[in-house]
Amino acid sequence: MEILSFVRKNLFWILLGLLVVSFFGRNNYKGVVGIAAEALQDPIQTPLPVSPPITFRANGYAYELEPLYHYEINAMLVHKLNYRTFSIYNFDKVFPFDLCLIWGDNLSKKSYRANTLSFSQDCRFCWAQWRESLPFNLNQLSNNHLLMNSRKFERIIGFLVYGDQIKITGKLVNVKARKLGAGGDWDSPAEVSWHTSTSRTDSGAGACEVIFVEDIRILKAANVFWRSVFLVSLAGVLGLIALNLVRFFSRAGRTPKFEE
Repeated sequence: MEILSFVRKNLFWILLGLLVVSFFGRNNYKGVVGIAAEALQDPIQTPLPVSPPITFRANGYAYELEPLYHYEINAMLVHKLNYRTFSIYNFDKVFPFDLCLIWGDNLSKKSYRANTLSFSQDCRFCWAQWRESLPFNLNQLSNNHLLMNSRKFERIIGFLVYGDQIKITGKLVNVKARKLGAGGDWDSPAEVSWHTSTSRTDSGAGACEVIFVEDIRILKAANVFWRSVFLVSLAGVLGLIALNLVRFFSRAGRTPKFEE
């Protein structure tokens, strides 16, 4: 009974603690053991016949994409960045999602599990850093700028955690984007153009693949336990906050009674 009483009184703080712990636990790619066979293979790039451009409107721009190659990549996600959220520049919303992916020997040789290896993203780059002698192949890492005209794919990307092994199918494209409407912020140019890399062995500026996503799915989910704890604890914290707000305003709206 004492334990139950303690849990009831401290439920919010217990859930908040679980939320913090599971937030980091769900993104622990170093704990991934099972590797999907597909993720050991190099990406597949197939030339396309000359085809009409892909056009659509999103993020305040009209897009015109020049398809160059059909592209399929199976890999492990080690970092992601949503530039709609983590950028001060409206320009970055033209290419909202970047995924840093590794595959092949980097997975089969378990290089990703090295203690000193880390990944980071910023300014449209993905960096891999390590201090020890490590058989890490930089030609089996890529930073991918993702474009899509689908809320479904955006939700899938938002749900991904580090360590997920995923399959992306689409087209490598060169992009032109024209701002819709007049005016705009200083960092939102009227026209934007961006060219995709078509090689896995290049590096530096211009080495990122620009992919128009036609399908994305999880081959093997990572950290399922911590992912579930995070969702449950997040729902619990938000539910308790909402419940207490309802109680607060319901009490505040009552007319006080005075005794004569």
